[in-house]
Amino acid sequence: MSTTTDLQPARSRFEIRAVEVMTTLKAALSDILSGTPADIHRAADLERALGLPATLSWQIFRVVHEPSVIAAGAYVPKAKAMQRFLRAARKCASSELVDRASAAFDDFESLVKGSAGDRVSFDTIATSAMAPDEAEQQDIAQRRAAFRANSHVFGVQRKTGFRTVIVHRSSETDRNDYCMLHGLIGLRRLRYDAPRHLFSTRLEDRSKPQRFEGESLEPAATTFGAVSILERFSTRPFPRTNRSRDSQGFEHLELLDNEVGSDSSFDCVTGGVFRSIVPSPISPGEEIRDSFRLLCGAPSRVLIQDVLLYDGGSVARSFEALVRYSVSGSFEREGNLITLPQRVSVMSMGVGAKAAHTPDIPRYPEMIRWACDRLGWDSERFHVYRCRIEYPILSAQLVMSFSPPK
Repeated sequence: MSTTTDLQPARSRFEIRAVEVMTTLKAALSDILSGTPADIHRAADLERALGLPATLSWQIFRVVHEPSVIAAGAYVPKAKAMQRFLRAARKCASSELVDRASAAFDDFESLVKGSAGDRVSFDTIATSAMAPDEAEQQDIAQRRAAFRANSHVFGVQRKTGFRTVIVHRSSETDRNDYCMLHGLIGLRRLRYDAPRHLFSTRLEDRSKPQRFEGESLEPAATTFGAVSILERFSTRPFPRTNRSRDSQGFEHLELLDNEVGSDSSFDCVTGGVFRSIVPSPISPGEEIRDSFRLLCGAPSRVLIQDVLLYDGGSVARSFEALVRYSVSGSFEREGNLITLPQRVSVMSMGVGAKAAHTPDIPRYPEMIRWACDRLGWDSERFHVYRCRIEYPILSAQLVMSFSPPK
């Protein structure tokens, strides 16, 4: 019979070695700080006592005071900076303490090379051992770098990508009506040779039975299947575009203008409504849950998915959120999907359209009120739930799900 202890994951060889090396290094640096004439209670105290740069002082202080032994490794200064600290330390600490710290740092460098291969990889491992809030800041820094790189490679970027799902009970008691709003805010081209593709929608799929039909939220506007461009919330005049349809049943919208940079920036908001839909499991065999998926289709500074539930304080029994990636490029088969180790949570924003306000989306409460008015729904009775990701991973999918009322 297996015990609880047997089921715990075994410590990795890296963890065993890292704990040993970092414990020694932390103790050696702590002894130096204790050996200085000045009282070191903050990084600024160390900066004044040894005449060090603020960043280097902060790094040494964090290594000493970081609760997680492994996470402390991410704050260890690079070799040149550490040598500068050790030279300054010799002026006020004993040679024995400084030599001990120097030897401990040499062991740390050996750990990095032998167990991770390089410092960047080591820092990634160390970051995963940090407290959630601190790890998130490190993750955002890396995702920001990826955003900049992808903006250059693909030649496009946007300030905000968003999807809003407004859920209202259908006239059929076991079904829901869904109003969907999608937005590309501050979309711009950064290269003359960048693709001009704006979006695509599948008008028909003969290989699949029709599950449900949608209605344009504003039929008089430019429509694509079940969605229409909401001109009142998009840039006016809207950029010149061209529509085309392929043999697979997709309709595409492409930009005609060749502007780049700020001159090419515009907002595009679309909307549609889907009625009398039965919630279904995310995966076969799971409990019935409403699930909403938002793909990050372009380099974005912010990705937002909001779910508005009618009288939602009593409706949402258990909200969950995760970020998934497809190893095959298709999100239709569960076996192709992996859940990324990214921390994401669902925030309860409050009740009513005003609770949805965010500087990331212009005129957002007004947009929600307008959509609800079109459908005869009371916008002040919806509870707003939000997932917001800074610098989302390109081509990853943000999934929000909740258990409907019993």
